[in-house]
Amino acid sequence: MSSPTVFISSTFLEFEVERRELQRILTCVLGVPCRIAEDLTCDTSDLDAELKKWIDEADIIILLLGIRYGSKRGKISWTEKEVKYAKDMRKRILPYFKKQDPPSPILDLDESKRKALGRFIRFIEKEIAPNIPRFSDMAKLVGMAVRDVMHTQEKHDREDYENSFT
Repeated sequence: MSSPTVFISSTFLEFEVERRELQRILTCVLGVPCRIAEDLTCDTSDLDAELKKWIDEADIIILLLGIRYGSKRGKISWTEKEVKYAKDMRKRILPYFKKQDPPSPILDLDESKRKALGRFIRFIEKEIAPNIPRFSDMAKLVGMAVRDVMHTQEKHDREDYENSFT
């Protein structure tokens, strides 16, 4: 049984703790290779190419969405760029949306980023997952992500088994 490779995409500061914890659990507990952008050791001129390489090597992209759009690279955020590239490469994308109870007062002050986040979420709902799973705490996120990664792994193993007869 082979493990899928996972790439976690999210805004940088908003999900720093969640990314690291999810990476630790997927890697240490499940033995699933898992990469996150801050593990890159290249300079920023190579960042685009390295991120694409990691996405190309990944079987699953976990996307964490929240209340921030993130840093822009040109006209769109790094996160949006990663997800659109992954979609173009026909990668399995597992999006999760962080509920804010009560709603967080820490919103992007930049109105153009708030609008861009709204457009990005609508894109995700239309093109990837009409009902984005919501999480309110780390335990719920980890539970959903582990379940979905394991389900994807089982499906992959089943396809490998069936293809071995053709």
